[in-house]
Amino acid sequence: MERSLRSVIQVPPGRNDDHGHLDDIVQSAEKICRYVNNLSFEEFAANDMVFEAVLFNLQVNA
Repeated sequence: MERSLRSVIQVPPGRNDDHGHLDDIVQSAEKICRYVNNLSFEEFAANDMVFEAVLFNLQVNA
């Protein structure tokens, strides 16, 4: 049974800048998990599109 990041990190429904940023981080992390699901490291490293999508989502919230 796969758990989502939202079940681990509670993001309150009321938004202020900090909570909005936390929600953005969770969304990016969920995307990254979908992109690399079922990929070995070698497959991930060889796939430029997935590699760059992961890097983009890491940089968006830096």
